[in-house]
Amino acid sequence: MQPSPKKLSLLDASLMVMGAILGVGIFFTPSQVASLVPSTAAYLTVWTIGCLVAVCGAFTFAEWSASFPKAGGAFVYLREVYGRPVSFLLAWVSLLVISTGAIPIMTGFGASMVGEVLSVEEGSSSWLQHFQVGAEGSLSHSLVSGGMIVGMTLIALCGAKASATFQNSCMLIKIGLSVTLIISGLLLFTPAPEQAEVIASAPLQGDRPIWQGMIMAMLPVLFACGGWPLIAYISTEIKDPVRNLPRALIWGVLSVVAIYLLLNWCYIRVIGIDYLATNQVFIGEVVERSLGTVGNKLISAALAVSAVGVCMVTILTTPWLYVAMAREKLFFKSFAQLHASTGAPVLGLMLQCLLALGYMMLGDSEYLVDSVVFVEWIFHVLIASGLIWIRAKRPDLERPFRSFGYPAMPLIYAIFAGFLVVGVVWQAEASQTLLGAGVIAVGIIAYPFWQRWLRARA
Repeated sequence: MQPSPKKLSLLDASLMVMGAILGVGIFFTPSQVASLVPSTAAYLTVWTIGCLVAVCGAFTFAEWSASFPKAGGAFVYLREVYGRPVSFLLAWVSLLVISTGAIPIMTGFGASMVGEVLSVEEGSSSWLQHFQVGAEGSLSHSLVSGGMIVGMTLIALCGAKASATFQNSCMLIKIGLSVTLIISGLLLFTPAPEQAEVIASAPLQGDRPIWQGMIMAMLPVLFACGGWPLIAYISTEIKDPVRNLPRALIWGVLSVVAIYLLLNWCYIRVIGIDYLATNQVFIGEVVERSLGTVGNKLISAALAVSAVGVCMVTILTTPWLYVAMAREKLFFKSFAQLHASTGAPVLGLMLQCLLALGYMMLGDSEYLVDSVVFVEWIFHVLIASGLIWIRAKRPDLERPFRSFGYPAMPLIYAIFAGFLVVGVVWQAEASQTLLGAGVIAVGIIAYPFWQRWLRARA
């Protein structure tokens, strides 16, 4: 008899939720937000609202996950309310574009940061010169990025527990960096009198009304607070998921919310809103002012770890959509099979790896991913509103966890997710919007033919 796969503990699941959110965005997005709302009070308000929306989403998904602790997460929730065609479209967009396209973007950034760590001055005799990583698009950069994809896929093939152990290590490094910045910036750093004066004022008002800037700034903030629903894809890999998955979602999101708010307060206190709004690469200045001259290599290494950690979560969780689809007879039934000893969805992981490597070799997939991201948030609107519908239509459904303040949590999340969809479409180029709509249109057209073809092979 084969040994049963090791399941994820509550701590593993909570750290995975945190790892899915806390990537590299918090070290770049604040500059974009500050440029839109160059007022300290408005800046912190926007981040607070975005974090509260994430909490509403966590409570919404927590109730769903407790009632339906099945592999596939959002795929299952959509099927329960809207049927198989809508759940198929979620998997279509996620597996064809969003996750498989995002993986090489993340590893590409990680490879660039590795290049920064290993870089040496021209003419140097350092042994590091033998391990140089070239610019994006170069052979060495592609080899490092592709190696990351293959390496993390191999870890995922060893099972969820092995992946969680690796991700936990990355997460602890990210937490350590964040806490160090927070302590040094808020407790040890003393702003100069002239900087304190700048921080207290609203130095840049711009030409637009402050409320308009705040609305525009909500888009990058909400994106930076996303990623946590990935954990629901692997519900069956968590010990006692009915009890632990809702806790992991809530505790994980609340922990990142605390880190985000404290980090943003730290940024404002150390460099001020004016510097933050005009310097996208501001984190080096934050580190130098609060910790002293520790060098850019430390920052680059931490950013590389952040990119690898969030990528590990994506690589581990997304193939479970293949499992859910196969169990619903929406994909090849062989993809529902799990490895006897590790419990890994082997075929799903291998197919995802090939698609991600394909995107990497084709070049920049960021434009395509950005084109369909609004579609992903349409599904979030459907999931949040679907919770309200299923509560009304199925009062007998077992609900081990109930969303706090119902129906406020799912309603707020649905409204802001809808706002995000409208905002992205409004700001995007027409060609991008059409491309995203085209991906969905192809999925809608392909669904009946795909179903008929699968039935013929059964």
